Amino acid sequence: MPETIKNKGGRPKGSKGKRGLLKAAATTPPPPGAMRAVEIMRKAAHNLMALAGRYQPTEKNSLANEAKFVDYLGRAVDVAGRLAPYEDARKSSISIEEHPLDLSQLTDAQFSSLEAIYRAASLARGDGGGEASTKH
Repeated sequence: MPETIKNKGGRPKGSKGKRGLLKAAATTPPPPGAMRAVEIMRKAAHNLMALAGRYQPTEKNSLANEAKFVDYLGRAVDVAGRLAPYEDARKSSISIEEHPLDLSQLTDAQFSSLEAIYRAASLARGDGGGEASTKH
């Protein structure tokens, strides 16, 4: 009678495949105290700038080394450039359009209503709306 083969290869029955492992990794929160990628980049840029400062060529710096200074400074700029999109909004994505108002198109009643709304909004902010005199 032939012997049965116990180890047939492959992953064990019931274990997670690649898709299951990726799904578990995506839903698992990072451990307490773990640094996020942006924090690591910020710290790396800071440390690279410190190293560049250490080798900055100045008269009083005994460790001055222009090659190391340029290398560390270049690396710091590279990391900062990769970090920038996460820290600041892109100015190109912000647009301000001015639409001037033609108040001559309003009727007297509409203009009076607009004045009342403006006055109420100004007073709500604590602005006297020009009604109260200011003391200097």
